[in-house]
Amino acid sequence: MLEIILFGVICAYIIYQRFLHPLSRYPGPLLASLSNVWKAYHVYQGDLEYAILKLHQEHGKIVRIGPNHLDISDAAAVKDIYLTGKSFVKSSFYDAFTALRPNIFGTRDENIHAARKKALTPGFSLQSVTQMEPYIDSCLAKLLARLDAAAATGEPIDLKAWISFFVIDVLGELAFSRSFDMLERGQTEALPPLKEHVFLAMLTGQFPAIVPLVNKYLPYIPIPALQATIKGRMKLRQLAIDRITHRLAHPDPSRRDLLAKLISSYENADPDAAGGQLDVVDIQTEAFGFIIAGSHTTAATITLLFWHLLHNPQTLAKLEDEVASLDRGGGDGSVPYAVTTATKAKYLAAAVTETLRINPVFTMPLMRVVPGGAGTVVAGARVPAGTDGVYREEFGERGD
Repeated sequence: MLEIILFGVICAYIIYQRFLHPLSRYPGPLLASLSNVWKAYHVYQGDLEYAILKLHQEHGKIVRIGPNHLDISDAAAVKDIYLTGKSFVKSSFYDAFTALRPNIFGTRDENIHAARKKALTPGFSLQSVTQMEPYIDSCLAKLLARLDAAAATGEPIDLKAWISFFVIDVLGELAFSRSFDMLERGQTEALPPLKEHVFLAMLTGQFPAIVPLVNKYLPYIPIPALQATIKGRMKLRQLAIDRITHRLAHPDPSRRDLLAKLISSYENADPDAAGGQLDVVDIQTEAFGFIIAGSHTTAATITLLFWHLLHNPQTLAKLEDEVASLDRGGGDGSVPYAVTTATKAKYLAAAVTETLRINPVFTMPLMRVVPGGAGTVVAGARVPAGTDGVYREEFGERGD
């Protein structure tokens, strides 16, 4: 009798999800309408963006990729979903990215987000970036020395790996006040476990309701790859704690990096402000976030920029002419280009923008929830309240 009841419940669920659910009119895979397993599978395979792109090519601008999740590929949707003042809040998917506390990327509390934005924004002003140039330049000098050595001997090197080493070392200097020394080590095995953290978050984030349980019990599942991923996240978390603890214990007033800006916000914050006052864990959280957010995105963009330039000799030659016309300040080429000089390189800026258009390195769905009530219109279609919505960016001609 129990088996019959269970079978009936399963059949009723399938019928409802496929034919009666408010999102049933939108096309998508059968499994996706029943469970988030479809998304989790493609995250695990590393091809979620391609799977979603294929659905759009087959079915149009709006597709169903989860029981309560629509993916929208329409430029008009950006104003409907992400425009300041709209009431589309972040979905619980973001909870999976929390290693310490939710940072400015992961928090779903608007007051906390505003407080973090106020604390972090000064660190990205032109004045602050100019103050941080010596730390960037020191890493750049090491990278150029390695490339010069390889050029002198004709030794083939993996440029992608060395760009990653450079970016990681810069981020270490700015977010942790100490380089990871990857340019000295020159070994990919020594890279901080950033990829493991993002992969685990992307995978568990497909089941946000059970993220707390998943985080609690995953360490006990005897699957080697899973164990390595979890250990990677914990190692990175502890690294952030140790680096910030050391910096707070050994203050250096002369050092002006991103971590210094965070500490200044922590020391001068208004305890009565909405969103609360930053504490030590918040500093660890945001510094951790700098490393996660800036590593792959920056390294991949630089790598792809070089790839496209090397495959387009005329563009490369034109860019070389522009760079050669810029003032390095040292006369002998020993002084790197200042950021104020680099901002004058319009063709370089265009090359970077075109690289991002063709190969956007950030392909993770940025989920938002349709506000309550009668739902709302997104890209010309009425979407029920409570639906997870995603906008996939498009600029100019499609880059796929």
